[in-house]
Amino acid sequence: MGLAQEQLGQTKDALAAFLKAEETAPQSEIVQFFLGREYLFLAEFEPDRQEELWQKAEDAFLKSIALDDQYAKAYLGLGSVYMKRSAELLDTAMTSKQAVDPQSLQFAEQGIETYKKVLELNPDPDKLRILIRPLRNWLWEARIAKRAQPCLYREMQIRPGCF
Repeated sequence: MGLAQEQLGQTKDALAAFLKAEETAPQSEIVQFFLGREYLFLAEFEPDRQEELWQKAEDAFLKSIALDDQYAKAYLGLGSVYMKRSAELLDTAMTSKQAVDPQSLQFAEQGIETYKKVLELNPDPDKLRILIRPLRNWLWEARIAKRAQPCLYREMQIRPGCF
């Protein structure tokens, strides 16, 4: 039911369905993954609750990983949470013309580490492009792309053509 509602763009209803599923299957890494995804989607539509929803998404993805540390999709979701948090802090700094919060870099590093785990678990080159897109966007937004790209290539052992 939750997947159908998600496909229809009914994020709140999908979240309610996955919360109900959690009651019957609290130890399901898949249910936890979908909870994390719905919290992440919902954060896009409720900016006043964004941090709270990101935290719930992070908690759900971490629980999914605790239940099955080989579940690559949970790491992908967790990396997305970290990169969104990093991008939000970066955007805030840029629009307010203040220094970038060091936590933005910490979140980006956490995102890179979780994406590296995805590649370790599932070294599919097509998935690589999906993983690289948020990192590339973050680097461009940070306006440090030329300095940071060689480091990113080295860290993730990426061919320059992927950018």
